[in-house]
Amino acid sequence: MPPTQSTALNPDGGKPPAGGLKSRPKAGDYDRPTRRILDTAIQFYHAMLLTENPFPEPHVEVEWVKSAWDLSCQFYGTKAIHNPSILKLASDCFV
Repeated sequence: MPPTQSTALNPDGGKPPAGGLKSRPKAGDYDRPTRRILDTAIQFYHAMLLTENPFPEPHVEVEWVKSAWDLSCQFYGTKAIHNPSILKLASDCFV
């Protein structure tokens, strides 16, 4: 079966979040399949931080977040395009 393309990467079908364009991105702004990919990408990213370097340079951090997103998509057998808001959510969720 070929991978599916997630078309719901924009919150609320492309509408800006309720707080307007200046509000911070939130996982809840995205649909359930996108949140599932995001949650798994965050876990992959955390593993990279814990096993490679907890304080990567900014350019390395971006590479890792993109890689974590791609790994998450592979895990779910989908091909979803990331956007800057999704990458920001994934990289800022380390608590």
